[in-house]
Amino acid sequence: MSKRTIVLVFTTLALLWGGAAWMIQSRTQKLQKELQTRTRLIGRYESLQRRWSQKSQRDLQKRLETLLRLYRVEPNISRLRGRKIYRFKLGAKSADTVLNKILNMPLLLLRFEVEKADASHLKVRLEVPL
Repeated sequence: MSKRTIVLVFTTLALLWGGAAWMIQSRTQKLQKELQTRTRLIGRYESLQRRWSQKSQRDLQKRLETLLRLYRVEPNISRLRGRKIYRFKLGAKSADTVLNKILNMPLLLLRFEVEKADASHLKVRLEVPL
């Protein structure tokens, strides 16, 4: 073999090795990004699962009832087809505070209705899963 052929073979091998190393590195980076994304999504899913679990929803319903008692609101509570329905009237003084606190709870609301009962009261209807 001539010197030229040897140089050509070694150059080709070096280029092939460099290309393979670059391909492996880019594939590794892509897989690491994908792993980070999946790990982040799994963490979000587990967080939502804890937040929306049945136990946490029952605790939040108790907090809702405590909140209503604090503001001297007596809800009419009924159960219908796997749902718990709260109906109550709010006075003008406490309406804004109570509604803000209810809406800022991570409580799963199936239905939320507010109607004007008269000049100083609001009718509220909440439906939550049992």
